[in-house]
Amino acid sequence: QVRITLPEGGPGKSYNMFTDFFSDICADINIKDSTRKNYFRTLDTLKEYAPNAHLSDIDSSFVCGYELFLSSLKMKANTIIKHLKHLKKAFHQACRKGFIKHSVDELFSLCNVRPEKTFKESLTTKELVVLYQFQENNFDTMEEKEREILSGFLFSCLTGLRYSDICKVEYSNIKRIRNKRWLFLTMKKTSQKVFVPIEQMFSGKALEVIRLFHRTRGKLFYMPSNAVCNRVIKRVYKKLFRSRKNISFHVAHHTTATLLLYHDTPLTTIKEILGHTNIRTTEIYADINEATIYNSISKIKFKELEKVERRIARSFSNKS
Repeated sequence: QVRITLPEGGPGKSYNMFTDFFSDICADINIKDSTRKNYFRTLDTLKEYAPNAHLSDIDSSFVCGYELFLSSLKMKANTIIKHLKHLKKAFHQACRKGFIKHSVDELFSLCNVRPEKTFKESLTTKELVVLYQFQENNFDTMEEKEREILSGFLFSCLTGLRYSDICKVEYSNIKRIRNKRWLFLTMKKTSQKVFVPIEQMFSGKALEVIRLFHRTRGKLFYMPSNAVCNRVIKRVYKKLFRSRKNISFHVAHHTTATLLLYHDTPLTTIKEILGHTNIRTTEIYADINEATIYNSISKIKFKELEKVERRIARSFSNKS
């Protein structure tokens, strides 16, 4: 058995089974509730895979077997990677305590799963404008709940804030710098501080959205649960468009990235606006679509190619 200090700094505790150790990892007070639920899902799979595994049993074969077990459950590659990520964090803590003899890199050396490229749904510029006009024209006749949800969704599209941030953002987060309004906020998910130039970005449409409420203090929006928001957004979208897009509130976050990329905003700037900790995350969210490709290529002047074409055309005309 091994004695360690619990994550929250409690007294030493003896462990025999690995699942008991992982269970206490799940109970760490420093883990957010949404993250905790995901850790408990990983714990369930560990109990199903190896309920009687001892701490001394942890080696690369154990981890490789766990990966194969998850694969046998018909899980997608990205879901498997998420469970392995939770396992890796637990192993890091175990290694810091000094009771796992292998390094984390050694433990995962036999893993073969690779991340799948996922398509990030987003709104087009036209769809965003139609939604904005619908909100503006029907604001006074909408039900209060629908008004809050659609306004919050549009504000998210125009600023990059996630649902969790839209729920807490207040008027006090908007400040003036050199007579221009900026949004200052610490992202709930990543704990990153973001500074969004809302008066300059997308022609200040985000400010026009909040002006519709005629509020001056407190929260910008009073949002119901994410599930309720998704139902309302899907219903409004289906009413306005024939597209079969899988619409949810998080599509707004993707929309910000895609539209900024379309307008040639550097990835490093998009990263800071979206509050990403890693530029690779930004590259995934700001996935290049057909419109972005066309917009980039249309600005390039292929002068050298045109010169060659004219030269060849002249040579043919001289031969004739």
